[in-house]
Amino acid sequence: NGLLMKVAGMIRKGFPPSGDIDAVSAAELIAARAGDTDLVILDVRTPAEREGGYLKDSVNLDFNAPHFREKLAQLDRSKSYLVHCAKGGRSKKAFDLMTGEGFASAYNLLGGYGAWREKGLPVQWNEQQGILWKVPLPGLSAATPAIWGDHIFVSSPNEAGDLALLAFNRQGKLVWQRKVGAGNHTQGW
Repeated sequence: NGLLMKVAGMIRKGFPPSGDIDAVSAAELIAARAGDTDLVILDVRTPAEREGGYLKDSVNLDFNAPHFREKLAQLDRSKSYLVHCAKGGRSKKAFDLMTGEGFASAYNLLGGYGAWREKGLPVQWNEQQGILWKVPLPGLSAATPAIWGDHIFVSSPNEAGDLALLAFNRQGKLVWQRKVGAGNHTQGW
């Protein structure tokens, strides 16, 4: 049986066949099984929560959706699952349902996506997902935003071509804009 061989291999590498694991161990599990399509990262958060970022190659199955149990029951039991939510509560419930339904290899990410982020582990986002807001700037800018308190600061050429400092609130609304340099900065430098 392929699953038994994989579980035996994971045990040899120091991973339990199933159970709770911390974020670093989860990252090690993903690295150890890189390219293995039989490891499924199951994100049980809502689609709205995923918009703030998600684990690379994860599959979303919303724990709060009306047909969660039915969809969970349809998952392939020959695969291994790393289950996570935002903080660990929903993923623990999903993990318990899975082990009760006979899933032989499942892991619950303790602390969820929050613990993953706290450890600085990689997340996925793109122009449609993982971005809370974006705004057009008056000119080209290669500046790295600076966050201080409730404001995000970025430099950009203003409409006149002078260098400006822009301050946005955390919802993306421009709070103020100040000229900080003169000259032609329309090329983004």
